[in-house]
Amino acid sequence: MKFIKRYISIIFLTGLALFSCEKSITNPGNLVIETGTSFGECLENCYQSIIFNTSSTDIEFVVKDYQAANETGIQRFNDSFTEKEHQEILDAFDFEEFSSLSEVYGCPDCADGGAEFIKITDRMTTGEPSHMVTFEYGKSVNGIEKLITLLRKKREELSNQYINQ
Repeated sequence: MKFIKRYISIIFLTGLALFSCEKSITNPGNLVIETGTSFGECLENCYQSIIFNTSSTDIEFVVKDYQAANETGIQRFNDSFTEKEHQEILDAFDFEEFSSLSEVYGCPDCADGGAEFIKITDRMTTGEPSHMVTFEYGKSVNGIEKLITLLRKKREELSNQYINQ
């Protein structure tokens, strides 16, 4: 009987360890980072994001109108970080700390105050988000303030360049 209990305990703990590792990051040098803003109560440019891979300075800037169900309401622009900007962002991004953050802070997009998010996806896994943090538009999250500031600055720069001309 002791053997069966011990065997079940080992299987349970092994399964628990495997399940808890499911969202872990396998290679911080091969992550896709998406950061953006969204507003539920608006008509155009309701969603803006920048998407980039940690191993490249290339950026995709995406702008969507309210409830864009197809490509008609979506605009895509290709741009890039400077080497300095890219390195500053990588230096500000502590992958372990980011992964330990809660998924939601405050009341994002409540009463159309808007939301901001940062999502990381490990390209070595299924492509599902490894971790996503959503917070109130214009606010910050303890521990990643510098990262938020750098990403927000680049997103605003691209918005001014492509949208607010």
